[in-house]
Amino acid sequence: MNKRDAWFFRVKAANRDLVEMCGGIARAAEIAELSSAQIGRCANIESDDLLSARAKAKLEADIGRPVVTRVEIELLGWSAHQVALAPAADESCPHRAISRISAEMGDVMSAYIEGCRDGRFSPADAAIVAKELSDLAKAVEAGRLSSAALCARGGPADD
Repeated sequence: MNKRDAWFFRVKAANRDLVEMCGGIARAAEIAELSSAQIGRCANIESDDLLSARAKAKLEADIGRPVVTRVEIELLGWSAHQVALAPAADESCPHRAISRISAEMGDVMSAYIEGCRDGRFSPADAAIVAKELSDLAKAVEAGRLSSAALCARGGPADD
């Protein structure tokens, strides 16, 4: 089988899309714990390198979407559908949004304090804090959207 067939180009395009969705080569390398050069090769159509299963799983978890996995499943003749989960609590409630932001900030501080406990804040500690900061940023964005929804409704918060 030719290494550069339709399968290769579909998976390669999905690799490139996943890297872009994660914020580019440098951020994807940080998340996947690989070098920027390796991630760059995985995103470059001229290279035969593809993301490893571990790197792919980490990157897809970061964005919450199975970008490469979905393409691989489709190439096997299957389809992937998101399973409907139980209805979430009202995401437009500002009280819940602020509560989540506070909880995420607590997680950031806990990770930071744990990293400093031995008197040395290492790159591994920084990676853990970066993950918690990413979760905090998502909570802040959800809070911003919650506030915007309340403004659009024009009434007081119900909870």
